[in-house]
Amino acid sequence: MLSRVFGFGRRPFESLSEQEILALAISSEEDDGRIYRAYADGLADRFPHSARVFEEMAEEAYLFYVEAAKRTSDASTRKLLDNLAVAEQGHETLAQRLEQKHVPGAVKAEEAAVEQRQFILTYVQPGLAGLMDGSVSTLAPIFAAAFATHDTFQTFLVGLAASIGAGISMGFTEVASDDGKLSGRGSPVKRGITTGVMTALGGLGHALPYLIPYFWTATILAVVVV
Repeated sequence: MLSRVFGFGRRPFESLSEQEILALAISSEEDDGRIYRAYADGLADRFPHSARVFEEMAEEAYLFYVEAAKRTSDASTRKLLDNLAVAEQGHETLAQRLEQKHVPGAVKAEEAAVEQRQFILTYVQPGLAGLMDGSVSTLAPIFAAAFATHDTFQTFLVGLAASIGAGISMGFTEVASDDGKLSGRGSPVKRGITTGVMTALGGLGHALPYLIPYFWTATILAVVVV
């Protein structure tokens, strides 16, 4: 049992029989096919042409048998692997041929535009909204604490707490408000993290100057940041 768990029972390639090598090759090809199909499924909704490339790659999985042929001394096994290598050597350029077939220049440009738009909707817009919200929503508590206490470190702590709280609030709001399926804005988790982090940074822009121990210097710098 332990040998199976920790891999002590693994057999060297040279000790495998011809039937075992063939079974291993078939299993590897099936694994490659599943990986290609997983990529195809992930791309199918937004990039159908690129997905088609992986669909055909799944049908003609790319395998390396030449190196395996060098590692065996059995003539029949080496012959088997050489034959497999000959059958698979044409697949090396299959991806390029499929790309030229299914993803010509116009399609590439279209998919690039879709990807750029998705990046803006998922990261840029939520990030900018969070940055502005954090900057505005923390102004009142930070400057209220500053002029009430004239203590720069206490003001910094208030600003830090306000920034973190605003970031958490905005992040959860972004996640809960839109799952991204109808609006096409992408993963709510990614948008929520982006919004939360940028909101906190927006607030910290006013809080960090109060690490300076001189009240008016810190306050003027915080106002400049606004």
